[in-house]
Amino acid sequence: MTLNASSRPQSDFLYWTGDCALEGHNTRCNVVMSRDISVGAVFVPSATRKVTLKVTKGRSNGGTGRVESDDGSITCGGTCSNSYHAGAPVVLSAVADGGSTFIGWKPDSLGCAGTAPCVVTMEEALTVTAVFGKSEEGQ
Repeated sequence: MTLNASSRPQSDFLYWTGDCALEGHNTRCNVVMSRDISVGAVFVPSATRKVTLKVTKGRSNGGTGRVESDDGSITCGGTCSNSYHAGAPVVLSAVADGGSTFIGWKPDSLGCAGTAPCVVTMEEALTVTAVFGKSEEGQ
């Protein structure tokens, strides 16, 4: 079954909860009814405060790659940004180019560990840096 989040005038879809939580900001969620499920859709007034998430790329020994957000609003190999409603969770994933490897996220204070996807909650403007390095094969 496909669920579609559709907001009314003066409101915006923010994200899914429950069994659709992994869909994040995507307005569509596919569920298989093989068991009891629970799904929620969070909407906010359009006037809700927005904050900016800025993504930059750091290099170590010339490594390259790109960062993508779960909603598709961020996909860049350099510096890019997007505005999100305050309180919105955003999942960032790093993809290394051939011959490179993803080293990790900066700053560590965001709670993003190692090379796993980084989940940030947009309470204030944030800058996240993804650091890429040359892989052993790429050197």
